Amino acid sequence: MTEFARVTEFPQHHQIAKLATNKAILDFTDGLSKDQKRNKIVINLVDYSKTPHVVLKHFINPDMAKVLALEVLQGTFSRTFPRAYTEYKGNPKPEGPPEARVLSIKFEATANDGTEKKYPYSIQIDRGDGEVLHTGAVKMIAKKESAMISASIPDMKRIMVQLLDYIRAWESNNLFAE
Repeated sequence: MTEFARVTEFPQHHQIAKLATNKAILDFTDGLSKDQKRNKIVINLVDYSKTPHVVLKHFINPDMAKVLALEVLQGTFSRTFPRAYTEYKGNPKPEGPPEARVLSIKFEATANDGTEKKYPYSIQIDRGDGEVLHTGAVKMIAKKESAMISASIPDMKRIMVQLLDYIRAWESNNLFAE
């Protein structure tokens, strides 16, 4: 598979919001469905700062996406999630250990030297080998790939308002219209 094909292999769903920097692209894509097991927002993250480029996906529940969007928009993200918002996902593979994914969204207003950060938000997705716990959850045991993007407060608010508006409109048209 060519590098271009790897980078552009996103599902053929509607793009909701996109943030592009000189090092990475963050993309929220519509994976919404009336089937609650399949009802997800797809987070695509391409990290161009690594060679070869790292392309990762994470699937988040739309209700949690709305909570995250509201926290960012209200300026309360760091109070609600003082360390970070972290979500663990995974799924078995036909052969070998299960795949584990970790989504982490952080807000750090100041750098180690005390100066204010221009890009205080960071969104990171890690993928690697996992282990199925007795609860059925998949725990990361060996991280193999990681992609990260940093965002300013205005950029983060811009993509989050787009995400929130899209989810609410989809719900109004598909769930509450029946």
